[in-house]
Amino acid sequence: MSVADFNASLTDFLSSKEPEVLAIKGRWGTGKTYSWDAVISSYRDKKDANLKYAYASLFGADSLWEVKLTLLARLHASRRDGGWLQKIASNKKAINSTVHLIGLLSSGETLAKAASEWSPNLLETATVCLDDFERMDEKSISHEKLLGFISELKLEHKCKVVLIYNSDAVQGTSKFHEYREKVVDREIEYSPSYEDVVRIAGDLSGDIQNVAIECAKNLELDNVRVVRRALKVAAQFRERCTQPLGFELEKKLVSSAILFSWIEFGDGKTLIPTEVQNNLGENLSHIWAGYHLDNKPLEPWQKKLERFSFTSLDELDALVWSCIKTGFIESDRILREIDKLEQIDAKDRAISKYRAAWGLFHDSLENNEEQFVKELIEGFRSAAPYESPSSLSSVVSILKALDKNHLATEMIGVYVGCRDARDDTFDLSTYPFRSDITDKDILDAFSAAMNSGIETKDGDIDMLAAILKSGNRLTNLHQNLLSQYSVKQIVHILKTHHGQELDLIIGGMQKYRNHRHAPKIGELVMDALRCISAEGKYQELRTKNHLKD
Repeated sequence: MSVADFNASLTDFLSSKEPEVLAIKGRWGTGKTYSWDAVISSYRDKKDANLKYAYASLFGADSLWEVKLTLLARLHASRRDGGWLQKIASNKKAINSTVHLIGLLSSGETLAKAASEWSPNLLETATVCLDDFERMDEKSISHEKLLGFISELKLEHKCKVVLIYNSDAVQGTSKFHEYREKVVDREIEYSPSYEDVVRIAGDLSGDIQNVAIECAKNLELDNVRVVRRALKVAAQFRERCTQPLGFELEKKLVSSAILFSWIEFGDGKTLIPTEVQNNLGENLSHIWAGYHLDNKPLEPWQKKLERFSFTSLDELDALVWSCIKTGFIESDRILREIDKLEQIDAKDRAISKYRAAWGLFHDSLENNEEQFVKELIEGFRSAAPYESPSSLSSVVSILKALDKNHLATEMIGVYVGCRDARDDTFDLSTYPFRSDITDKDILDAFSAAMNSGIETKDGDIDMLAAILKSGNRLTNLHQNLLSQYSVKQIVHILKTHHGQELDLIIGGMQKYRNHRHAPKIGELVMDALRCISAEGKYQELRTKNHLKD
């Protein structure tokens, strides 16, 4: 039964003048109590302010008189009556019960037991809700006694009684079904749609709400508590962000939270084998790969994960999963992760905006030159840190073709300005599409940027040594950097390396002795070897072979 039909049925039940017993059954966690509470509260607010109402959970109750006392303590009497004393004074049954109560007390009965004998009279014509029937301890309260009490409330005290229980948990309880037929007048099976579950579980809207609904459908997840836990964690992440999350990032966040909540607290806990759960982050894409290769049928849990397109765990997933387990977030860790995610999200949004600007040019024949140029400039400003030299070349080319040379120059400045002068981007010798970059203004700007960035910094010497001993070639920028070092610094490099690494560094630098652009590198290593040779006969013998022309 949907939430709308459920609400209508309950309203009809409450509006009836007849004392009746209504059973509300459904799967665990689907929101039965939540939805009942919403209906009874709305009904009292809008339709019947005089409605008396009492609620008690049967979970943990040690005796029937304890249940009676709970109902008495939680009785919400008419909002217009004069309170208990007036009710007792005007109620013959209550007066008689008071006399009976005094008799019980004088005979040594405890006050609590005596009050429990008295309580049903104050519940006269009330609506009573007894929740968690399946969790009641039959050793403390038998089904017969409870259903007898319910029957008493209905027949003797003209009460409406609502009994809420998990249908799965009482399926095999024959005693309950035997007596239920005699006591229960109406029965509703509460089975909310996935849309209802998500709506009840959290405050989502629009496309993100649709994402959550689709996740619930794929996992066949109708447990409101499980979904609520997931959405609460997602909300905690969202609150710590310095700006609104982009759609793709929020989609990933909500999807991961729902999935891990299902694994930890929903059906996934029993469906997925323990050994798989313990290694879910390792080679996840291979969990069911063997089944496909061997044409084996997928297990139910595998089908769900496959529908969910869940093939790998990243750092965000690991953090979300940890938060689902504990219920709270490690602030330092989440702030670091969110910062990274926000940078990724900012990059995605910037690139998307830039691509959309090009769409105005390629996907239309409208006379929209002014709009195109405006959005291209704005888009490229945002996307420049993430774009390639070819992308810059395309922007410059189209602007110059439209006689917007000043804007082309400005965009070159934007591109160069958002990068460190030591960025390898400016070294087109390593760029696979360098033949596409022919604009002189771009080439000159890149060359100037490289030359302005050749000041050496701490750590550069070790970085360059690492490149040489790995056998990899030096980029133009690295060549310029290495050329700035002194003979003394090169001597230090040679003396702090040994064996094959030493040979690779010497040989790697000697290759540049006849290099057209960086012959100084070859001269540096030869001068360093001569300095070492001059230290004495021993060093002279060791460097002799390296110093041969």
